[in-house]
Amino acid sequence: MRQAEELREGIPENMESIDRLQVTWDRNKDVIQRSVTHKRIDTVTDLIDSLRAYALSGDGVEYEKTAALLINALEEIRRFEELSAVNIL
Repeated sequence: MRQAEELREGIPENMESIDRLQVTWDRNKDVIQRSVTHKRIDTVTDLIDSLRAYALSGDGVEYEKTAALLINALEEIRRFEELSAVNIL
């Protein structure tokens, strides 16, 4: 989440921060899949890919929108990972 929030500040000068986010996500998504749907996992993966594409193309408006969507998707996963009666049912 922290890495994604740092990316919200604008297109980075290089792709290192996006690469770090991708590596962190790839390393942890298998564990996360145990508590959330594949659709949510795929959404985050797609948003990271889109973030990279917009950064490479220099499209700041779409980059910022995608960064915000990515943060929202990660927050949603965080909510669904919490053990609650709603998640069990």
